[in-house]
Amino acid sequence: MHADLVVETTSGPVRGPEVVSRVRRWLGIPYALPPIGPLRFRPPRPAERSAVVLDASAWGPRCPQPASALAPRRRGEVDSEDCLRLNVWAPSSSGPHPVMVWVHGGSFTTGSGALSWYDGARLARAGVVVVTFNYRLGLLGWFHLEPFGGDEWAGTANLGLADQKLALDWVRHNIEAFGGDAGRVTLFGESAGAMSVAAHLADRRIGRSIRAAIAQSGAATHVRSADEAAAGAERALAALGMHPADLTPGGIERLRSLPVAELVAPMATPDAAVGRPLGILPTVDGTWVPEPPLDALRRGSCADVNLVVGSNADEMRLFMAGVLGSIDDDRLHRRIDRALLADGIDGDAATVASDYRSRHVGASAGELAAAIETDRFFRRGVIATADAQLSGGGRASTYLFEHESSAFGGLLGSAHAVEIPFVFDNLDAAGVEAFVGAPDHPRPALAHAMSRAWVDVAVGATSPFAPHDPSKRRTARIGAEHAPDAIVVDDEPRSWAMRRWMR
Repeated sequence: MHADLVVETTSGPVRGPEVVSRVRRWLGIPYALPPIGPLRFRPPRPAERSAVVLDASAWGPRCPQPASALAPRRRGEVDSEDCLRLNVWAPSSSGPHPVMVWVHGGSFTTGSGALSWYDGARLARAGVVVVTFNYRLGLLGWFHLEPFGGDEWAGTANLGLADQKLALDWVRHNIEAFGGDAGRVTLFGESAGAMSVAAHLADRRIGRSIRAAIAQSGAATHVRSADEAAAGAERALAALGMHPADLTPGGIERLRSLPVAELVAPMATPDAAVGRPLGILPTVDGTWVPEPPLDALRRGSCADVNLVVGSNADEMRLFMAGVLGSIDDDRLHRRIDRALLADGIDGDAATVASDYRSRHVGASAGELAAAIETDRFFRRGVIATADAQLSGGGRASTYLFEHESSAFGGLLGSAHAVEIPFVFDNLDAAGVEAFVGAPDHPRPALAHAMSRAWVDVAVGATSPFAPHDPSKRRTARIGAEHAPDAIVVDDEPRSWAMRRWMR
């Protein structure tokens, strides 16, 4: 065992396995006390120091969650509330190296930092220290009990965010021992992870912990109000056979003592009462998210943070894959009418449908519906977030990932999550081929270019991302048809749609 793989941390010494392919790795390091018993539904507390050397050669437990094909367990991985663990990959060469901290996605209900797609070895070989971690999911991490239980329960709507902040604190205090530079930290994430990254930007203190942020398919628009969170909590309580009036001190204790499976069960299906794909979102609660992130960015909350935010060209095809074939023109028009009404935008469905059809030649009515929802839910959030960061005096860049999956007969296109194995250069990871397609040309070259671009953001080197300029609307197009294995800066291809939906 190499002596340098025993590292002293604030919670005690940890030992990793041997160096493999110029990369050192430590797994399953606790960064917080287990949030169980009296700590369930409480803000996380730092892990206590132990004199015993921790064997960091195996993945820690993942947070309790419903089954998901997109978040399969690794072999031997178990679910447990004692899940607040992190993993570190570091170059074997001496540092200090820039640090990249990954926030996993999964609709705030599934996922873990141990997913094979997130293996940080190749990024580490490119010269950065990579950290992935778990945070509380579902009702354990996003259950707004404060309106019913009083100030004692402040922050329960965002305990998952609180976990993430504590993981960043752990990085700040410990990463130098792993060869990382605590002054050069990039926070990056996808989907729920990207929405979390954007929510953190509402807190001016985040600038003490990170130098750059990359939000993949999630933006500063993806938050809910405290009232929305309270309404969601009422629906969750009903699913548990409870009512807000039941939350006397004894009722709170009942929630604390419920078998964890009963708390997971309500998250197994989408929240039908919420008119968007994701029922849980970060909550503007005045505690962990002090104000709406867009407002905070406009006020310069993170003007010193280099922000990259982007989305995929066909995001909503992942969520709508099962219904694309059932949407005809009539259903398309009804969906457009509801969208215009919800957004307070004047217009008629026929004109909108014709506009989209002229730019998506040959697309079915279902594919047009997915394109519209992609623009409304994802792309306009990207542009709004970049605009807000510039308004606050900060730096921002945008990207659009356009490489199409060949899996499922091409049904997914450039769907939500397709870009992840390219970012980590993990096209050979378990499950990737079934989702993205075989790693044929131009995929390996594009994965190398994309992962290198992400590393360049962390390093602070010149990257292929052009500075955002609202007057020019230029973006980095990744895997576009005219440059399938590269990243090229070009005019924003969704500008026409943004003029319609950003009013």
